[in-house]
Amino acid sequence: MSVLITGAEGFIGQKLAAALHAAGAGVVGLDLAAHDPRPWPVLVGDVTDLAFVERVFSDYDITGVVHAGGVSGPHVCNTDPARVFAVNIGGTVNLFD
Repeated sequence: MSVLITGAEGFIGQKLAAALHAAGAGVVGLDLAAHDPRPWPVLVGDVTDLAFVERVFSDYDITGVVHAGGVSGPHVCNTDPARVFAVNIGGTVNLFD
């Protein structure tokens, strides 16, 4: 049984994953890139890829999700509002699905 944390390499995701892991919970991270080795798996992928999200749920015993992997503000992706929508809305829908 593991908690899937999207945005696991971000500020909030890293802190949450570390705290859950320290408390003995299973953790699976998901982000667009993995930076430093972690004592839990960090999968590289995109929440907008439904087939990938479905594989994550089928390959790991995911019992909870913390969706911290989104575009946090217009300064991050201000030239591509469709991408902001795809990640923040479409990615969330994929996780619910």
